Amino acid sequence: MSRLRARPVLWINLGLALTLVVAGTIALVALRSAPQAAAATTRTATVRTGTVTATVTGSGNVASASAVAVNFPSGGTVRSIAVKAGQKVRKGQLLATLDDTSAGEALKSAKAQLASAQAQYDQTAAGATSQQRGKDTLAVQAASQSVSSASAGVTAAKRQRSLDATAGATAVAAAKAALKAGKGTQAQVDQAVQQQQQTALKDDQAVTQAEQQVDQARNQLSQQELTQQQDAAGATPAQLAQARAAVRSAQVQVDQAQQTLDATTLTAPSAGTVIAVNGVVGQTVSGGGTSSTSSSGSSGSGSGSGGTSGTGGTGGTGSSSSSASSSSTGFISLADLGALEVTSSIGEADAADVKVGQTATVTLPASGDRATGKVTAVALQSTTSNNVVQYPVTVTLDDPPAGVRLGASATVSITTGQADSALVVTSSAVTSVGQRHTVTVLRDGQQSVVPVQVGLVGDNGTQIVSGLSAGDTVVLPSSSTTTGGGFPGFGGVGGLGGR
Repeated sequence: MSRLRARPVLWINLGLALTLVVAGTIALVALRSAPQAAAATTRTATVRTGTVTATVTGSGNVASASAVAVNFPSGGTVRSIAVKAGQKVRKGQLLATLDDTSAGEALKSAKAQLASAQAQYDQTAAGATSQQRGKDTLAVQAASQSVSSASAGVTAAKRQRSLDATAGATAVAAAKAALKAGKGTQAQVDQAVQQQQQTALKDDQAVTQAEQQVDQARNQLSQQELTQQQDAAGATPAQLAQARAAVRSAQVQVDQAQQTLDATTLTAPSAGTVIAVNGVVGQTVSGGGTSSTSSSGSSGSGSGSGGTSGTGGTGGTGSSSSSASSSSTGFISLADLGALEVTSSIGEADAADVKVGQTATVTLPASGDRATGKVTAVALQSTTSNNVVQYPVTVTLDDPPAGVRLGASATVSITTGQADSALVVTSSAVTSVGQRHTVTVLRDGQQSVVPVQVGLVGDNGTQIVSGLSAGDTVVLPSSSTTTGGGFPGFGGVGGLGGR
């Protein structure tokens, strides 16, 4: 019985031993063929000499670098419009006019007042003429004669007063004598006294009036003599200053009236193309003045993505909402279509590599046109959209394509760095840990890790400054890796152990 039980165990052990032998043989074969299989799947690249270019990209809209919103300086009624949208104009060309009737009349009145003030000043500065001096002499003589006549009048008035006093006294005495003789009455005496008093009062008033006329004549004589002296001596500094001030004041009024009249005519402040005419004849407009504007990027609506600063990766694709017309509202809007630009918002990391003066390529997707340009502005103030910090960057086109329209969508590719005649290796071959960079080199079928010094990291590869030579073969990361430590097709020895 014991021998019968031992036989099955023996057969089992023999089977297990055979299995182990087969598994060992297979493992040995697999181990010997593994390097050959690995070598067959290794991806490599060759170090070459070429140009490394780093770019940053963005998008925006075409805008004019110089736009003008033209308005009348003051309000009024539109009389005429001389241009239309799409028309090219030169600097100083007539654009539109307002009704200038009242402004013209005001200017005529101001000019008349200026002419009068100027004539008065000229007369004051020139002094009295011989004719005026002759008039002054005649005036003095006439005033002197008036004094003599007035003095004679005083003498006559006083003589009359003396005669009237004597006559009055005689009449009163006669009345009293008649009353005493019984031939008259008391009433006649009272009447004579009253007549005497009234006559004396009238004569006193006549003398006073005559004396006043003398005083007036003498004052007039003094004034005429003073005028004669002044005319003979010429104008005083004060008189000249007063006359000059009057001329200046009148000139200011003329200038203001001329400005008001000029404000009724609207002309082009610069050469350009009429983008819009925002008014019609007969319309009443308010003055707003002329303002010059240039396009500027506003906060982008997209999030920047791509390479970080210094890596040369593609820049953020955040869009810019720069003005399509590059002009604020005006009665007439002008733009320079020969000076176009695109403003796009670049991600914070990529914006650090963008500098004024760098070259760029602008592509218009709608037409397929391409143009070169230069970075002319990098905003110092950032914008934030969806928690992404971006900076508006303006690229001015060197030679805008014919027929390009304001507001057209555009993509911008800015060259932030370029290294010519450089050793170039595929960027994925470089392994970086902090400031340490290494590359796996394949020589004679053997792989070795080599430290390298990198330069510019661009879109088409990485510049190698030292550590490699042209023609070296470098190992690229495998597109797929085998996980687990088992043998091919068996899931590892552990499977067996598990069994």
